Amino acid sequence: INLYLGGELITNVTTSEDGSFSAVYAIPADYELGPVIMEAAFIGTEYYLPSNSSGSWNVFSKIFVSININDQLAVAETTVIDGFVGDNQLNPLANMNVFVSIEGVQIGNATTDANGNFSITWTVPNIFTDGTHTVIADVPSQGWYRSGQGNTTFFLAHRTGIDVSIVDFDATRGDFWEISGVLYDLDTANNDGLPGETIYIFLNDQQVGYAQTQLDGSWSASIRAESTYARGLHNMTFRFDGSTGHLPIDDTKIVRVWADVTITLTAVTTDVVRDDGIDYPIVISGRVSEVGGQEISIDNAIIILGDGPFCSQTGSDYNCIIISSILWNGGEFTLTATAPTILQPGLSSLNVHTPENASLFLRASDVWTEQIAISIDAKIDVDIEPIIEDKQEVVTSE
Repeated sequence: INLYLGGELITNVTTSEDGSFSAVYAIPADYELGPVIMEAAFIGTEYYLPSNSSGSWNVFSKIFVSININDQLAVAETTVIDGFVGDNQLNPLANMNVFVSIEGVQIGNATTDANGNFSITWTVPNIFTDGTHTVIADVPSQGWYRSGQGNTTFFLAHRTGIDVSIVDFDATRGDFWEISGVLYDLDTANNDGLPGETIYIFLNDQQVGYAQTQLDGSWSASIRAESTYARGLHNMTFRFDGSTGHLPIDDTKIVRVWADVTITLTAVTTDVVRDDGIDYPIVISGRVSEVGGQEISIDNAIIILGDGPFCSQTGSDYNCIIISSILWNGGEFTLTATAPTILQPGLSSLNVHTPENASLFLRASDVWTEQIAISIDAKIDVDIEPIIEDKQEVVTSE
């Protein structure tokens, strides 16, 4: 007996003693869906005429359904549930109706797009108990496609809150940020603290420390501003990875790294004359460098010269000296100034100061020069009146 499907020979069988026959045939995975003619034909023998019989078969496809949801959710949290519907060869199926439910409670429905994908947005209601729940996507039979179902699970947990307090957001290289905070349950009436949990601390996505919460959920940490950190703004993130019953959470603060500055003097004039900016001016050479980092020299830094430190500050007891010119060359500076009359004659040291630079995150710094001999250019004019014998004379000068 030859068996034909859609006009194509698929197999043949031999009848048993009572004339019956049976055959098993696996429909190819890519066979065209829909009605098809199945024919059984006896080709005849010497004493028996040929005979055949046929009927209509319907070819259906099984479907594959997948569904995805976040592993952990909390009451009042909004999430996206998505998934995929495909045929027996995982080819996408468009316009398939999908019904999503959780333990018998329908939470939404969707229709697949041209790529077989579907999604719904769902806000978790306060009707489920804490713990594990199963989400089911049901796709009823449609056309030549059988019904199918997919499922996944999620854990209904409590929301978590985290408070972070930093004493000072600014830290100079080598100093510490002093930080404290509280980790707590947002879904309890008193926002109970979460004890025994770990808070991981990151600076620009690199872990730099951690802290353990106490019985009341409080925690504290000291994070050092390493000498290698770049000056400027940095993101400091505090992350709780979650636990059984509590969702993960993180918070990010912006902190600032500053650098100390050193002023190195390489040359200082040893003799100056007050008010003489031509022949005997004050000439000082040196460089300004950051401490740590790449220890680069700071070009075009603000330089202030005075008879004492921080003379430019309001209320200072010291006097600033006007710098007539300052030249920069490859990080080196040379300043020129005229010694003012406020400087006392004799040996004296001057102070070179660079103020804090907020735009470059550089701290203020100053340095004293070696002693400089300060002289006065004294000019004496003498007038002598005619001398009269036997009379007291008066000689004046200035």
